[in-house]
Amino acid sequence: MPKHVFHSRCPWCEAVNTRASNAVPGEAVAPTDGDASLCFYCGEWAIFDGDRQRKPTAAEFIEIGEDPDCQKLRAAWAHLEGGRG
Repeated sequence: MPKHVFHSRCPWCEAVNTRASNAVPGEAVAPTDGDASLCFYCGEWAIFDGDRQRKPTAAEFIEIGEDPDCQKLRAAWAHLEGGRG
């Protein structure tokens, strides 16, 4: 899965994320404004917005929560995070 190099700070935990990859099969594309991102450090969702990430709006949180691919990604993160303890 191709990865896209960038530097963006999580708006929740302030961790610097330096890469992004598509979470679903298909054509590999770089993140664009409005795309959701899951922080690998804290597991919170953020939205790409220009050269930064921001916290999702209430409507975006609902959309993310209802998206099956986002649900799977968050569940996978939680499973991996549980194995770190």
